[in-house]
Amino acid sequence: MQNELRGLVNQLTYGIMFKDPVTDADVGSAVDAVLHQRGFGLPPDLYYRAAATNIDDDSLEDKERDFLSRFVEVMDARRPWPELPYIADLPTAINEMSTPRQVGTVSLSQDDIEERLGRSFQPVPGRSGEVLVLRVGSHVVAFESKASRSATGVSVLTTSNPDDVLPLVRERTGLPIE
Repeated sequence: MQNELRGLVNQLTYGIMFKDPVTDADVGSAVDAVLHQRGFGLPPDLYYRAAATNIDDDSLEDKERDFLSRFVEVMDARRPWPELPYIADLPTAINEMSTPRQVGTVSLSQDDIEERLGRSFQPVPGRSGEVLVLRVGSHVVAFESKASRSATGVSVLTTSNPDDVLPLVRERTGLPIE
């Protein structure tokens, strides 16, 4: 199994561990949860790729491989996938942004933002503090907190034009960005 995808496959198959047989409804529920990021905090395409590339993995049980195969089929049948207001991305995505710049500040604490968005800040090697990276439409936006979790004033970073991205992020997240 590809190492970076092992955790995602484990997340997908955890819910079927004690199910025998795994029903179409079980597969559909898993697909719904992934597409709407309920309990699955990363972009749906990452879970799809994890399932699709590990269907034939011999280290998985037959039941797990069957589930992954059916999961991929249902995901394909549901295309185009719904566009969510925002999608959490891997925290390391901030390192893939070419020269992100601060374009605003959220006058809330890291804890408050996590509660409102249902997503968690995480540390990123090589950066101080913790980040939460979201894809909002075609934009990648990072919220970076270098203070304590309860301190207000979280930085908003992006490579996009602030006039394009900030109104969209405010609208879709409801966060007070100044």
